[in-house]
Amino acid sequence: MKITKRQLKRIINEAISAADIGIDEMRSATRAVGEDMQDIADYLGIPVEDAIRIRADIDQGYEDRHSEDQEDMDYYLARAIEVAVRDNPGINGQALLSNVRKDPIFQGTTDNDIWNMADEMIEEDTLFHDVEEDAWYYAPDFR
Repeated sequence: MKITKRQLKRIINEAISAADIGIDEMRSATRAVGEDMQDIADYLGIPVEDAIRIRADIDQGYEDRHSEDQEDMDYYLARAIEVAVRDNPGINGQALLSNVRKDPIFQGTTDNDIWNMADEMIEEDTLFHDVEEDAWYYAPDFR
């Protein structure tokens, strides 16, 4: 099968234009024509397959960033628990919850989220919990 120079130029232009389309262009197209992928592709002047691929890449990027944000929140929660326990050796459970929630970013955090992180920290030998006394300790200081 032969490809003419004109066809080759069109193919190259389509590939280049699709590569230049990012989230801002997709948002503009969505605002202009709605959610239909064929309409978006027509608006952007690219094949519908490229529009679908670009949308999927953008969605995946959002999911990756959201996942990274969640990982960061877990780190900050673990850090807040560690600081609370290190600064208050033998702190009881309710005081630990209150102390962690002093940081505004954790005010909406559930008790279970905090306890789950504390459990992970026990498994990692960062915390020690005296169950009988309901006393929490920073494990490296407790040894």
